[in-house]
Amino acid sequence: MRRAGRVFVLWAITLAALTRVLAHADLELQIEQATLRIQSDPADARSWLHRAELYRVHKDWEAAEADYGQAARLDPKLDIVLVCRGRMLTQSGNPAEALPLLDRFLLLHPEHVEGLVARARARRAAGDALGAVADWDRALAAAHDEDARPEYYYERADALLVVGNDARAVEGLTDGYRRLGGAASLRARLLELDPGHALPEALVPSEPVVQSAEAPTATLARGPYLQMGTPTSIVVRWRSSTATDGVVRYGPAPGSLTSTATQASIVTNHVVTVSGLTPNTRYYYSVGSATETLAGNTVDYTFTTAPAPGTTKPFRVWVIGEGLVDDRAAPVHAARSRLAVVHEPGEGDSVKERRRGTRSTGG
Repeated sequence: MRRAGRVFVLWAITLAALTRVLAHADLELQIEQATLRIQSDPADARSWLHRAELYRVHKDWEAAEADYGQAARLDPKLDIVLVCRGRMLTQSGNPAEALPLLDRFLLLHPEHVEGLVARARARRAAGDALGAVADWDRALAAAHDEDARPEYYYERADALLVVGNDARAVEGLTDGYRRLGGAASLRARLLELDPGHALPEALVPSEPVVQSAEAPTATLARGPYLQMGTPTSIVVRWRSSTATDGVVRYGPAPGSLTSTATQASIVTNHVVTVSGLTPNTRYYYSVGSATETLAGNTVDYTFTTAPAPGTTKPFRVWVIGEGLVDDRAAPVHAARSRLAVVHEPGEGDSVKERRRGTRSTGG
């Protein structure tokens, strides 16, 4: 191998390792922050559930199980804990223990898409491919179009392939391709299984089909950006390379984006308001369309809602003098160390600024 090639390989390995270290460190920080929230309000079941999901992503199964149990004890009506525990048990190699929990949840919520998806995966992991197919069928029938994701069709097809029903696997992928507006990733999977398969006539792409890539029909051109944060809502903006609908998926941890906010109009500039959030809570999110995720669902895509009005929470503010590079900017920089923000209820404004010390009049 040439020296340049060795240097490139070494650089790539180092970058991958560094990315894993940073992601791990970020997750540790989030667990610490979740612990502080629990300490400030130990009776909040959702805070315990949030930390449990972080532990699940961290693969600290014992800690996750303890927090799930505490959340369930504090709020027995918070039965989504059953789904979260079921996912954790499946991921940790115990699908047989997950199934009774998911069965209990689905008795109460028989059309709950995430519950059906979790049980389908548990059944597949437990060796029940036919049961998994049945749950995938129910999940896809219950899902709205913005909730029916391409990976659901992939996993259903994989379960059908296990039992030797290749024709039904291709048929299901074709249905998904039609339903999700011609998702390129489903097209690639279809042509992998059956290179001569005829795509639905209404959705045959005009451009040549590329079989080797699962490229999205749109790409992220700009963003995403977070705006207008309040204790219970936030605005997410981004730009796509082609006009699509807009979908923000969000939840308590990466891999648990169980809620959605949508924009029905077909545009390139997307503006989606996510509402009904819990104050002072960290959420993870992704952006995309009903058929594709363009970015997110990792530890890097996160936001924290503002504290409730009337509460105080310290945070850092960076203040610079616009356009000033001389001594006139000094008072502004000095004011930076004296700036404090106190959250108060106010008409039309959930956050008011209150300054301590001498007020700066510098340019």
